[in-house]
Amino acid sequence: MTTFYIKNTNKKELDLVTALNLAKPFDTIKLADGDYFSDDEPYYFNLKKSINIIGDNSNNRAIKLHTYLLIGNDVQIILKNMTISSGQSPMNTVGIYDDAHFYAENVRFLHPLNNNWNTIFCKNASFALYDSVVSTADIETAGLYLENCPNLLVNDTINTLYLKNSNCKQKDCLINHSIGVDFQSSLTFIRMTINANDECPDSDFYALNNSIVEGRYLAFTTDSPIVDVVSSSFASRNFYSDVNKIQWNIDDESTVRVDGYPPYNNRSFD
Repeated sequence: MTTFYIKNTNKKELDLVTALNLAKPFDTIKLADGDYFSDDEPYYFNLKKSINIIGDNSNNRAIKLHTYLLIGNDVQIILKNMTISSGQSPMNTVGIYDDAHFYAENVRFLHPLNNNWNTIFCKNASFALYDSVVSTADIETAGLYLENCPNLLVNDTINTLYLKNSNCKQKDCLINHSIGVDFQSSLTFIRMTINANDECPDSDFYALNNSIVEGRYLAFTTDSPIVDVVSSSFASRNFYSDVNKIQWNIDDESTVRVDGYPPYNNRSFD
């Protein structure tokens, strides 16, 4: 396997495009510090072969790709040590489909436009994220949307997470705004913090449509967080937050246990 080195010259963008065209499956491209392409004209990459793209600096702000990526067709993509911003493109910063395998470590994913496109949209693929950030300008849109995806999230900061028919294992994550576990999804977590935004209309945490939530060490930053559980199960132990201040909305078809017991302050649905 070959490693291509992209130096910080005035033709680094052309060198990157050329390297992607010349690379064989599972080759590696290493990026020097610098901004690649521009915020006004982000570059579109349709990655149709397995490739590793790695920043040559552990500071993920030193290397910034103004681009949006489409990934599919059973390829394996590994990204490390960089910032990826879709700039003025209205599209997803990263779209992942068709049995692709995606892994990112120490990467910032940005979607600066305030629209209803997810920063990362992943469907029918596997997904793993380590030590990374998923940001979005629109707090009502999930920064990370996972549908029919087995996924692993470790030590990440994510602006709104939504799971649909997906199995998620999560450790040491901060979720800004809200988290939704929906349509027969499952979430298993250790040490998760929900930093809700008062301007966001959704609940801080919701589990719907035959979904399962299990975990330990859950914390909320708001004084009176709202948790909705509808036709689902929710079990958590060792809360960091005061469980007596949580506003639970639980229907009759759901099972909720807090440290092994039903919450007494369940408001229920009419």
